[in-house]
Amino acid sequence: HFFRSNRRPIFIFVIILNSFKILSLVRTYFIVKFQKYLCIEFLWIKLSLFTYILEAKCPEII
Repeated sequence: HFFRSNRRPIFIFVIILNSFKILSLVRTYFIVKFQKYLCIEFLWIKLSLFTYILEAKCPEII
């Protein structure tokens, strides 16, 4: 078996990190998609600032 039992927590941790990246991609997709219909430029700026702060504090999460 490729993954030993003691490697499993690391594997789960990697999955969690990848899901963070996917969520961030989905969020960006929806922002781009609905920007025509909703006035969410200010919200987008706030989210970008939040993401930027998150990247500065914990670069391994995103």
